[in-house]
This record gives sequence, C-alpha cells and structure tokens, in this order.
Amino acid sequence: MFEVMSFEVRVKGNLNSCLETEAKIRVKTEHGTKYEIAEGNGPVNALDEALRKALLPSCPFLAEVQLIDYKVFIINGERGTAALVKVEIVSSDGDGRWTSRSESTNIIQASLQALVDSFEQAILRSSAKEIAEQTG
Repeated sequence: MFEVMSFEVRVKGNLNSCLETEAKIRVKTEHGTKYEIAEGNGPVNALDEALRKALLPSCPFLAEVQLIDYKVFIINGERGTAALVKVEIVSSDGDGRWTSRSESTNIIQASLQALVDSFEQAILRSSAKEIAEQTG
C-alpha cells in the first residue's frame, strides 16, 4: 500500500476574497517516496488532489475514484472548537460505493485519514478485481 510521511496545508486570503489553498504531501509507496503539491478549493480538496498526484503513477485506477459525499459530525460539542469530530467520506469507483470514517480533534487530520482509508479501500478493491479476473 502506501504511507503518508508528512503533509502541510496552507490557506491564505481574507473573508471578502477567494482563498488560496495549497497542500503538500510526502507519500511512501512500493516505488519510493513521492512529494506532491496541489491546489484546491479548500484544504480537503487540496489534500485529495495532492494525494492523487502522488499515487496515480503506481495506481492509475485511482483516477476513477470519486468522492461522492463528505460529512463532518461534532461528537462533543460542549468543547467548542476543540471538539472531537468524525469525518465520513463516501467514495465510488463506478462499480461500487464504500464509506471511510475517521475521528480527531483536528478536522484536517481526520479528513486526510478518511481520504487515505478511502484510497486504500480502492486499492484493495482493484486488487480483488484483478485476482477475480485472473482466476475467473
């Protein structure tokens, strides 16, 4: 599979203009370490784009994976902005749908972990499909 070694997200702007969002990610795969930078319309979109750029050379089928739904749930709202959040992502590769979830007090960390889990599930689905076609 792969491992996220590090990531960084930068959001720049003000409340009255478009925000600039950029994500940097370092990913270790079986083919070595990849470092990618991507822009997005928000931090989660930028992380999604950077992670895809890092993984597409070794997993081209990830181009077909789409994020269908993204939800954030506040678990203990009495803690305000320090609350635990649960992120839920529904993804599809055109053949099926799956859900990945993650929790953290940091919404960006929880979102990235859910994205990673979604891509790992896509890789497992693709591997299972290949095995079924070979034995089939």
